[in-house]
Amino acid sequence: MWAAERRPDPGAARRVRQAAEASDSRALQLVADYAVAISERDIATLTSTGDDLLDVGFAIVGLRAHVAALRLRRARGDVLAAARATDVLWQKSKALGVDLPVVSAALAHDIDLTPRELEIARLASSGRTNQSIAGHLSLSVRTVENHLLSSYRKIGVENRDALGRVMTTWLSSAELGSLELL
Repeated sequence: MWAAERRPDPGAARRVRQAAEASDSRALQLVADYAVAISERDIATLTSTGDDLLDVGFAIVGLRAHVAALRLRRARGDVLAAARATDVLWQKSKALGVDLPVVSAALAHDIDLTPRELEIARLASSGRTNQSIAGHLSLSVRTVENHLLSSYRKIGVENRDALGRVMTTWLSSAELGSLELL
């Protein structure tokens, strides 16, 4: 499975799936399905397999399948759908009692906020106004607005409330820039 994430090879993944079909283990078959889906970059199968893995108690692998689907959505330009799905995934992970630094790290890396955008997003999500942020950072209000709009676009949110939710959930502990990917 980890090899499929690092170096996707659809042929090898299909061979693993064929071998897993001979097993009576539903969990093993689902992990093989995950390897095929990630190798083929199949968002729908990653999502459904992620749900199935969660159902059989493979929380970490199921969440990783969902993260892979989210990252593919984001890479294909469907940023808003990826952000909505990330909120749902965050809630699932919390309900399962799973801390997700890997989720935060992978998604934060994909978002690619500049240090200034991150700083302004954090200040804005803490309740500061654009004018207050501008004064605090010795910037113009227009510059703050531009950084916020860029952050909204990259994160996949449409307003300050949504930004605040993201900054206090799945992007709360992420440090951007040099993150190890899934």
